Amino acid sequence: MRQLEELSEAYYGNIEIALVCAKGLFNLSNKQVVSDALETMNRLEKLHMRYPHSAEISLVYAMGLFNLSNKQAVEGTRESLRKLEVLCDRHVGNQKLASEYGKGLYDLSNKETEEREIRKIIERLGELYQKYPDNVEITLHYVYGLLHLTALQTKNGVGDSLCRIEELYRKYPYDEKIAIAYAQGLVNLACDQTLEDAKRTISHLRKLSGEHPKNQEINFWYTRGEFNLAKKEMME
Repeated sequence: MRQLEELSEAYYGNIEIALVCAKGLFNLSNKQVVSDALETMNRLEKLHMRYPHSAEISLVYAMGLFNLSNKQAVEGTRESLRKLEVLCDRHVGNQKLASEYGKGLYDLSNKETEEREIRKIIERLGELYQKYPDNVEITLHYVYGLLHLTALQTKNGVGDSLCRIEELYRKYPYDEKIAIAYAQGLVNLACDQTLEDAKRTISHLRKLSGEHPKNQEINFWYTRGEFNLAKKEMME
């Protein structure tokens, strides 16, 4: 790898050699433990800074930052995502690069423990979605982030997050991954509602199940919602 880096130095300005070097550093970092991967990513960052306008090298660097963030604790992940955010701002319109940032934000939301911090991250995901509304991968991570919030929030907060999921489901009615998240969110909402409110929520779930009769996961959440509703009725 060092020889390839030296070759890239010797032929500065040759984007093809630089890209091969970037990919080599990326592959190396994937095989390393976090401390070694961090050092390798620093080398990749220096290479990227020599070709900051190369979309291909920037994407390889972004992929490396995402993979590194998976290995890191919360603070390290935050720092990697700050660098990813800068890349996104520098390469506005680059869908693949934005997707790496979206994945990183979602993964960070799963590492955070405070609801306030998680909410901030999901808001950033929402802003990213607004910039790339037709990017299915970003949309899915935004939906999953909102679903994560429904499991943490109080009733009012769950309702707000679920409304956003419902809006996305209405936009993509044939995307079964979004439909499944919507079903799970409806179950989460019904758990904290009064009996009458829960009945209305489960009616939405019943309709959703009817729209996707062959989807086993949606049927599972519908069955669970009806079971929870029956328990509420028994306790009345």
